[in-house]
Amino acid sequence: MLRPLLLVLALGFAACGGSASSIPTPDATSPAADDLGLPPLPLGIEGSRDPSNLVPPDDALRFQTGVLSWQEPEIKEPTALAFGPDGRLYVGQLDGQIVALTLTGRDVTAVELIATSDTFQTVLGIAFSPADGELYVSHTRLYGGESGDPYPGSISRLAAPAYERVDVITGLPASTAEHGTNSIVFDADGQLYIAQGGTSNNGVPSERFPRPETPLSAAILIADVSDAAFNGAITYEPPGEATDTAELASGDVRVFAAGFRNVYDLVVHSNGNIYATDNGPNAPDGDASTGCATASQGVHGPDELNLIVEGHWYGHPNRNRGRDDGRQCTYRAPDDESGEAAPPIATLGYFTSADGMIEYRSDVFGGVMRGNLVYVEWAQGRIWRVQLGPEGRSVAAISQLVPDALNRPLDIVEGPDGALYIAEMAADRIAYLAPISSASGTP
Repeated sequence: MLRPLLLVLALGFAACGGSASSIPTPDATSPAADDLGLPPLPLGIEGSRDPSNLVPPDDALRFQTGVLSWQEPEIKEPTALAFGPDGRLYVGQLDGQIVALTLTGRDVTAVELIATSDTFQTVLGIAFSPADGELYVSHTRLYGGESGDPYPGSISRLAAPAYERVDVITGLPASTAEHGTNSIVFDADGQLYIAQGGTSNNGVPSERFPRPETPLSAAILIADVSDAAFNGAITYEPPGEATDTAELASGDVRVFAAGFRNVYDLVVHSNGNIYATDNGPNAPDGDASTGCATASQGVHGPDELNLIVEGHWYGHPNRNRGRDDGRQCTYRAPDDESGEAAPPIATLGYFTSADGMIEYRSDVFGGVMRGNLVYVEWAQGRIWRVQLGPEGRSVAAISQLVPDALNRPLDIVEGPDGALYIAEMAADRIAYLAPISSASGTP
């Protein structure tokens, strides 16, 4: 009976690097943080040393807050959100269920069960294809243990009108704990990007993460699922085994960018760039790889905001790929000066679990937020606004969007009127932030 709650706690805490018992308060100035020897860094700073981009919130950005309400089917631990071409809000859940909500203003006027818990095990991402408007779902098995399938991750299509499951990609990796196949997003050409979590804490097997990294783990993957010849059946040699020397045997899924411990969400931005949040390592969860056959004591690392460039490596080790690219055998911290890893454009604090993220596209508030990134922080429930620098290749400012914290928010999506909808995983609900017009004083 306790398993759903325990899974909630483990997914959020360990996403940013550890079990609930080993995580200090996310406030890096607290005594708990000082006891760990963490640097006194504020949340949302550039690199790991310069706090100049952390700014006070803009008081002119005012939102009405509330919660969507409906009776059946009951929502439990929502994980993923997306608005469909039909204007409905689709909600994926940790137990595999997906519902579609018809909204009239902020009222839920109809609910349709799209997928039951028998359809999928754990839903962590949903997205609609621009090519055919169909719903794609990333799902996996978490907490499978060492004896479980090391490649349980899949991307499936729910074909309307009956929403029958059609597997498009199979054989994606997962850790023995809570890192798996996370969010998915399409670009305008119909190519699918997959946020694929790593299987280790910091590049080497440990008690909590005993599985080594494999060819497609700890990366952002790309798949041209709109290609009629696409083969999504990923297989490995040796079959079904996760080892440092496992090889891809089949499948048309490839690594777009590598070196992410547990990238949970990504944004294909209108400026042409791709951005992703990543959860940093936690020292108690395993050693850090210092080479293809060496390791040192584990370290704490902050969560990151990364500008994703194809072919770049971002610092999390993967010894499997390190056989062909020696850089990938050695952990590189965000402030590493070796030049081997692409640094983040901002670090987002220790133990924050920076997860769901969107590009804000509405022209409300006179358009001042248009093009900003907005992301949710699982650990303390805060929502952050990121103002990008020139050409979107840097961060100009980071500020808290609203003062109130939510209850373990995991994903966020923007509605057609500029309202934000947030999956409050631990509260079993969908919250909303509706912009308040300064002229009328109403949403």
